[in-house]
Amino acid sequence: MRPRLSPLLALALPAGIASCQGCDHKKPYVPYTIDPIASAPSASAQASPTSSVVVAPVASGPGRAPGVAAPPGATTWSLGGLVLAAPPGRVFVAGVPFDGAAPQALVFAADGAASAGDLLLYRGTGAEPLHVGKLPDWFPGGAGCQHQAQLSRIGRATAFVEVVALCKADEPRRPHRWAAAVSVGERPRVGFELRAAQIPDGARLSIEPEASDRDGDGADDLAITLALDGMPLPLAPGGGGRASMTLKLLGRDGAWTQEPSEPGASLAALARWVAAQASKRDKAEDSLAQATRLRVLSAWACAEAGAPLVTTGDGAPLSCGDLGATLEDLRLAETRALAALGRVSEAAAAAGSIRRARVKSKRASEADAAVHAAAPLRQVKARPLKATPVPSEVALALAFEPSGKLLVSTAGGVVRVDPSTLEESPAADVSAWNPRAELAGALRVAGGADPCKTERLRLHVRGEAGALRELLLPRLGSSAPLCPREPGERAALLDRDADGATALLFGEPARVSADGERLEMVGWPTSPSKPGATRSPDGHWTAISLDDRVLVRGDGRWETWRPSPFFTLNACVAADGARAVACALDKGAVLLTP
Repeated sequence: MRPRLSPLLALALPAGIASCQGCDHKKPYVPYTIDPIASAPSASAQASPTSSVVVAPVASGPGRAPGVAAPPGATTWSLGGLVLAAPPGRVFVAGVPFDGAAPQALVFAADGAASAGDLLLYRGTGAEPLHVGKLPDWFPGGAGCQHQAQLSRIGRATAFVEVVALCKADEPRRPHRWAAAVSVGERPRVGFELRAAQIPDGARLSIEPEASDRDGDGADDLAITLALDGMPLPLAPGGGGRASMTLKLLGRDGAWTQEPSEPGASLAALARWVAAQASKRDKAEDSLAQATRLRVLSAWACAEAGAPLVTTGDGAPLSCGDLGATLEDLRLAETRALAALGRVSEAAAAAGSIRRARVKSKRASEADAAVHAAAPLRQVKARPLKATPVPSEVALALAFEPSGKLLVSTAGGVVRVDPSTLEESPAADVSAWNPRAELAGALRVAGGADPCKTERLRLHVRGEAGALRELLLPRLGSSAPLCPREPGERAALLDRDADGATALLFGEPARVSADGERLEMVGWPTSPSKPGATRSPDGHWTAISLDDRVLVRGDGRWETWRPSPFFTLNACVAADGARAVACALDKGAVLLTP
């Protein structure tokens, strides 16, 4: 059974002076009480989409014990057989005793303004405490802040302390959490520290320490696990449990140094395992969630993967080693899982991120194979057209008629193309259409952006004088080093009406309101299509360009069309029954037929 989490000990701001036995009433103090909000979450609470801080559970066993809370406002305290006296201006908050030939106790003591705190080691009743460490200078405090702290014994001569600052109007990326391993041996000191910024709502980050003598030299070595539960809102994939990574540190003379192979090696092994499981239909949902959480966790904790929220005590990023292959494996896992779940266009977008990073990567080939398993590969004939379509943004200058003939909007007017003979003739009966995805007024859909570092994808809306408005999609961007060279993403128009427009972006349909203010993920439109959209005239078929191939969707199935000879395809449109597909090129257009 998983051990129950020890509760956080809250350092509340003073709300009045209360009495307590054993307190010196001439000294300031705050009433410290157990904070029920920060207690161990239940199984149902772990799925709740709210942000919280979770402090590590301390399992029972040799050399391991949770700390205890001091009486509220206590300046004298009996702990582990010792009678302790707090320094002037300090009150006891929490402590943990250490057994041995001579009993000793490590305690955390703070002032009454939530602005200072000290780690003190007592060795004998009546002895002056040794000052082991203090809250770092960067730690938020003072008016408007509340502190929560926990102290525990994790090894023969090692303690672990974690303090969290909860401040009004705090900056999200400002460090607010301090965790430290403390040696109480011959040279008592804070030997390893971490700092963390606020975790976004919907996610919980646990810091779980263990100590053992792995190398047999008599000193406690550390294993500190960073574990992510949930996902930042509105990113909430189901299943998958938690994602975790472990820092391993070797103890030397009261200090610890990180083993260079970790957490990179264990992350790599876990990514390979998730990628192997993802193709299984009954494992796909969990694999997708696990791979996504691991990408988020690595971005939050590793210098090589993003913009870390967790760093060492001095603010230096943690090194996880070369994560290129690991992140490719996680994207491969996402590709396989999405394909297994029938979300083929999203799978193709994920596969494309691997291919664009390393074209000849083995994982890129494996990701393409996963897509082709869901959308079988079909070789098709490619024939260039004489007519040159006008430049377009999101809407296409190509459109099929129900008869199967192709319309091309050119600078000289609309041209009709016979797919059988490629004969072209003026289409005087057809008016040119706007190659922009216009909304109300001067607004128009103008594509999207992948900001990378696992931040959310964005849809761009342009206004007057090119003013840019960004709408966030509830999906993650790429992860370094899989960042796209060109962060811009072309959007393809799926539907347009008086209430807004639906565009295909990063493999998914997204609908933006006519005022350009609201965005939501929607299903595939099925109504008859108008010129400019990527769908067939009857609305049942959609063509999605994938660089050198086309993903064709309709009639309950998917196909991947690969043209011969090779072309780089910018945007495509399907004919009824997928009898043909037309694609825009950098210059000109091409007709694809089976």
